[in-house]
Amino acid sequence: MKKLMLFCLMALGSMLAFTACGDDDDDVLDDLINGGQEVVIGKAEFTETANQLVLKYTTGVGGISVSTVWTCDFNGETLVKSTMASTYPSDALAKVGYEEAVAMYGSSKASRSGKTVTIDNTEDFADMTKDFIRTTMQAMKEEYSK
Repeated sequence: MKKLMLFCLMALGSMLAFTACGDDDDDVLDDLINGGQEVVIGKAEFTETANQLVLKYTTGVGGISVSTVWTCDFNGETLVKSTMASTYPSDALAKVGYEEAVAMYGSSKASRSGKTVTIDNTEDFADMTKDFIRTTMQAMKEEYSK
């Protein structure tokens, strides 16, 4: 559960991790950190099929919004693959998000395609049951939909 929360915080934190991408980004970072902007989590959607659980949600701060999709594929009750794909509003922000993901998870688990950063977190959830992941996703949906 700690890893799940850490990953969610990573998605939120990556929005604040603007590095030297130009003068404008430094101003945005200062405004976000010093302005005490609240992180807003948009209403979440949870879907389930026979072999897949999906949680979609949006996080935002200071007018910057990141859409995240957590997908878990199963063979019966056994987890086959788990990924989190976060889509950023610009390539520059996606680059920062990717750098943060590589720092946290390593380059073998993180990839980037345009504005989308994907993390393969299958190992983090390998020991968890389908029921536990379902319950976790549903709890996150309820929390984010308040």
